Amino acid sequence: MKTFLGGQDVWEAVEEEYVEPENLASASQTVKKAAKEARVKDQKALSLIQLGVDDNIFEKIAQATTAKRAWDMMENAFKGIDKVKKVRLQSLRGEFESLQMKDSEMIFDYISRVLSVVNQLERNCEEMEDSRVVEKILRSLDSKFDHIVVAIEESNDTETMTVDELSGKLQVHEDKIKRRNKEPIEQALQAKMNINERKDDTNKNQGGRGRGRGRGRRQEVFSTFKRFKALMEKHSGYQIKAIRSDRGGEFISKEFKAFCEENGIRRPLTIPYSPQQNVVVE
Repeated sequence: MKTFLGGQDVWEAVEEEYVEPENLASASQTVKKAAKEARVKDQKALSLIQLGVDDNIFEKIAQATTAKRAWDMMENAFKGIDKVKKVRLQSLRGEFESLQMKDSEMIFDYISRVLSVVNQLERNCEEMEDSRVVEKILRSLDSKFDHIVVAIEESNDTETMTVDELSGKLQVHEDKIKRRNKEPIEQALQAKMNINERKDDTNKNQGGRGRGRGRGRRQEVFSTFKRFKALMEKHSGYQIKAIRSDRGGEFISKEFKAFCEENGIRRPLTIPYSPQQNVVVE
């Protein structure tokens, strides 16, 4: 605006506030003419200032009667705005640095959350180059992305890589993790079904409970359950809290009972000869 006022030949009126001479009525024509020219220039400068600001700033300078006073009021108003921006910037910078990917969060969702803060920083006049955002994302990812992070950093791509390129690479890696995790879980579920099927077949063939179930049978079920527990907890991130079974020897053996107690697993037992209740595992 200073350049604009200078182009209109009225900047002098802003620098030197217009003051009406004393006894102007009895002054000479030369003095009267100079005073009139100065007053006209001052009012022209005041009008241009008022026209060049938004409604919020206009309300702050509306009471000014000279260009100089309007300019001083406007400077004070912008100083207050600058202070608010600085405080806001500090808050956003802190939020940006503290961003961390959550365990259950998808790559797309996390990068969207990061970019939301980046956009707010840029709206507050903060320069946010892609390399800065890329480095922030890499150092705040979940540990399951450690391998891809190392590969990207060792390839020295972080200086030239865009956020979109990084997002694409991370999403490909995320899809591979999902595929790898899906197969062991399916195997664990199949193992669980096999235990139930074998148990039902044994009940039918034996015609009674507890007869013919030797140590080999109990050891097989116990080993299968331990493998099932390890696979499920590794790939799901959750721990088995309870296992419901009937009172078959393979489920009430001392070693099975001790293992469950050590791992905090509850063992509600169902009514004998009710296999339909045996398949519920928490």
